[in-house]
Amino acid sequence: MRFSNIILGLFFCLTGCRALQHEQITASNRNRRLETADIPLSKYDALPDLERHTVKPMFSSGSTQICLWWARSYKNTSSPDNWVVISATNAAFITSSAHNVVGTEQITRDFPFLVPTLLWRDCFTNTTAYAVDDTRQYALRAFNAPDKTSIVEMLRLRDGADTMWKTTLPKFHDVDLLVFNGGSIFALTSGMRGYILDFGTGEILSSFTYGAEETKQELRSRRLRYNPFADFDDDLSFTAYSFAVDPSVRYLAAGGFNDRRLRIISLEDFSMLREFHANENPYWPFGGEWMMRRLHFSPSGNYLIAQSDHEGRLSSGRRVIEIIDVKNWEVVKEIKSSGNTDIHSLTLSPDDTQMAYTQNHVLKIVPFVPQKRPR
Repeated sequence: MRFSNIILGLFFCLTGCRALQHEQITASNRNRRLETADIPLSKYDALPDLERHTVKPMFSSGSTQICLWWARSYKNTSSPDNWVVISATNAAFITSSAHNVVGTEQITRDFPFLVPTLLWRDCFTNTTAYAVDDTRQYALRAFNAPDKTSIVEMLRLRDGADTMWKTTLPKFHDVDLLVFNGGSIFALTSGMRGYILDFGTGEILSSFTYGAEETKQELRSRRLRYNPFADFDDDLSFTAYSFAVDPSVRYLAAGGFNDRRLRIISLEDFSMLREFHANENPYWPFGGEWMMRRLHFSPSGNYLIAQSDHEGRLSSGRRVIEIIDVKNWEVVKEIKSSGNTDIHSLTLSPDDTQMAYTQNHVLKIVPFVPQKRPR
């Protein structure tokens, strides 16, 4: 009798251990991220058909969710007009801008870049750039005045938004990116010059260029080499179009408007640390010209993602996406696409192990494996 009780006890013990192990495995599988996935965007009714080709994915801070968002403007300073949040484990729909069922507090915690849209959308309409500080007590916005000047405005965020100061920048200097930096503010404008403003008053403290300005001789040599039929030498000068600042506010990346040049600027002394594609012909292949369309740093700050596009009347459209290691400013991955196979809005997960992007109305999630490009 005693022996049978022992056997029966061992049986129940083993059965219970197996059930617990099965439950742990099931829970682990349930919480495991999708390593590789092709998810048709058509499965989400909240994504309009006309917007699916401009959808930008973004991982949550814990990489457990993915936000699919889109805006009227392509530049990465635009405010998201609409968004959908899905699970990164099974691609299930969670919530959207049309029907936020999880609450604003949770969404803004998981996706801080949605803070301006969800909390103060009315403050950022018709702006060229905006920023909210980490404490969510202050905000910056920039807009163009009728006389072609740019206005930068500091707001104190309470129940509403009170104006603290306004500063006018020179004409034809559209502000594309605003960055809080302790007691000062960086106002990055398209062209060749950025401005440093005082946090408390908005006074222009100084300005800086995105690398050394080319001499007339250098511009003439560049025109004769790449486009001798250009009307002016200045047509081939470096003109910044896209910007990105790393999370620690140490580096500024500035991409060219009429070529693939990419300049890395130190925000400590404003020296140029590196320039990519300086000797490439911006008009090759024939029939179009290159532009550094979109720049952004990964959430970890370890990588810079640079997207350049070749467009023109005789160009079928080409796109090159480079992922650059910030430690040594080396390209560790290059992805080329063209025409209908264009890859859009590539981003990395916060732990730098996965890439997400859209292609042909499909969200693709794949592992990210850095690999040095052969010289």
